Amino acid sequence: MTKKLLFFDIDGTIYREGYGVGQNTARALEQCAANGHTLMICTGRGASSIPDEVNELPFDGGVFSCGTYVTAGGQVLCDEAVMGTHCREVMDILYDNQCPFFVNNSDYIYYDPGYTPLGFDHIIQRMKYAYHGRLQPLRELPGRISKLTAYPRDKGRIPQIREGLSRWFDCIVHAEYDYIELVLKGCSKGTGVDMVLQKLGTAREDSYGFGDSKNDIPMLDAVGCGVIMSEAPEEIKGRYFRAGSIHADGIPDALRRLGLI
Repeated sequence: MTKKLLFFDIDGTIYREGYGVGQNTARALEQCAANGHTLMICTGRGASSIPDEVNELPFDGGVFSCGTYVTAGGQVLCDEAVMGTHCREVMDILYDNQCPFFVNNSDYIYYDPGYTPLGFDHIIQRMKYAYHGRLQPLRELPGRISKLTAYPRDKGRIPQIREGLSRWFDCIVHAEYDYIELVLKGCSKGTGVDMVLQKLGTAREDSYGFGDSKNDIPMLDAVGCGVIMSEAPEEIKGRYFRAGSIHADGIPDALRRLGLI
């Protein structure tokens, strides 16, 4: 059997906040790796914000921050960021539009402790609990920004935020989760997948991607077989191999049906 290369989104695909990774899902991923397949993370999360129990799974690297930071074969393939004085311009646009934020870099997640408007403080407390020492306060202007997760208080300002940051970022709106992702232009889960395919010398037809949301589309389109969870938005379900629910062993079932375990 030809060994395959598999990319897994985290949230809503193999992991649920408050519940973690299901036992059957963890066993299925272990079996998949034991069968000789290579497993990679492919997530909008920064490398600094991967849950411990996900890091304990048999992943050989990953595409992080929607392709901004990519590792494979023990090497860093990509580590892109907005740099220097441009960081001040980015911050000013967020402040002007009353939009609290997290900076998702490869080392830490950062937030501004001086800007925690009503309703945002509980998100910070949740993040502190989830990420322990990996959530750090900004003591000064960041010298680099790899990716932003932002929580606009007034959703009507999203077009202004998108336009103001369009020099550096593409904006992904997650209306169902009440936040936006700001991803570096030219980076996506798909560009990260391409880097890993090239690094590992894997044919595209021997690759699989597993996801559940719109920011997974570039990954799902970059692999030979895209797999979508049942919780995905209706408008994208018909384009990919259908998996079941994360609540009902959707990943183990899909891996069996695809002959990977």
